[in-house]
Amino acid sequence: MKKLLMMAAVGCVLFVGCSKEEAPAPLPALKPVELPKNTAGFYSGRLPCDDCKMRMARMELAEDSSATVVQTIVTDSMNTDTLKGTYAVNGEELSLSIPDAAMNLKFRRDSLGNMALLTGAGTIYEDADGTRFEMIRILVPTKKLTQPVTDSAGEK
Repeated sequence: MKKLLMMAAVGCVLFVGCSKEEAPAPLPALKPVELPKNTAGFYSGRLPCDDCKMRMARMELAEDSSATVVQTIVTDSMNTDTLKGTYAVNGEELSLSIPDAAMNLKFRRDSLGNMALLTGAGTIYEDADGTRFEMIRILVPTKKLTQPVTDSAGEK
């Protein structure tokens, strides 16, 4: 029994003696993330919908004031449309006009570049649950994956 206690004491001394490590070096300071100042870019979010379960939208606002909106409307099925239009910026407000869909929307930009949908009175649009409809700025859009063209007759 004494041998067992003696071995345990020696083991503890070895672990304590070997466990001393130097303090880790401090990490280098990171560069602050720079947010784009312009409005052009990619946005994604949810828009209000009266006759559907959900209406999701992805917007691309180009430097030439053109806009492409890909909206997905979810009812009993999903319907995706690509709409083309224009936008104009007046201070912190952005007006989006899509003539083919008779859609005129106004947004207010925040300090991060995200945009909240505005009502006709100029207040931020909220649904009955208090949820705001916002378009979130996507700083690094994903690249579209292209599928390779294959000849099914040649593969056997």
